[in-house]
Amino acid sequence: MSEQQKNKLAKRETAFIEKVSVQIGLANKLLNRMSKNLVKEYYTKALADLKNKNYDSAILLSTSAIALEPTNPAYFYLRGITRKEFQHYNNAIEDFTKAIEINPKDTVIYLYYFERAICKHHLSEFKSSIVDYDHAIKMFPQWALAYYNRGLAKSEIHDFKNACHDWLKAKELGYNGSDKMLNKYHNYI
Repeated sequence: MSEQQKNKLAKRETAFIEKVSVQIGLANKLLNRMSKNLVKEYYTKALADLKNKNYDSAILLSTSAIALEPTNPAYFYLRGITRKEFQHYNNAIEDFTKAIEINPKDTVIYLYYFERAICKHHLSEFKSSIVDYDHAIKMFPQWALAYYNRGLAKSEIHDFKNACHDWLKAKELGYNGSDKMLNKYHNYI
């Protein structure tokens, strides 16, 4: 093969590679667009299934969304909420923890801590639950239910005085459910 034929073949190969690269790039863009639409569809259906208490389907769909977009904390949060409702507290804790790790500056991270605290409370991990409520309250100090729940966790470890402080704060913020606990533990106020 002559030098001229080699050059001609090399140019043809280069042109072919460039053409294939462009086609691959276009195919990847199309797949990305399709995958984003599919993720949104999975997420929307999982939300509906959660609302309808179809937990198995909601977990499957949110897991599918996570597989396609594993850096979105909302998908882990949704699956965590579903697992919590299904009373799979350890798995829910893993999901809320992952959501926190993915984006520790998320504007709704207080929800991740709050839900994780609830799961820990159900597992009788009261001190750890209190720490998570502390985080939620630090980020959203007007959340009456977080104070109320933290008070419940504190009462479980017999810290009744501080539990009453939390229930008083919850009541001050408008949570009327605190009255029952305050009446029960009024000697600690």
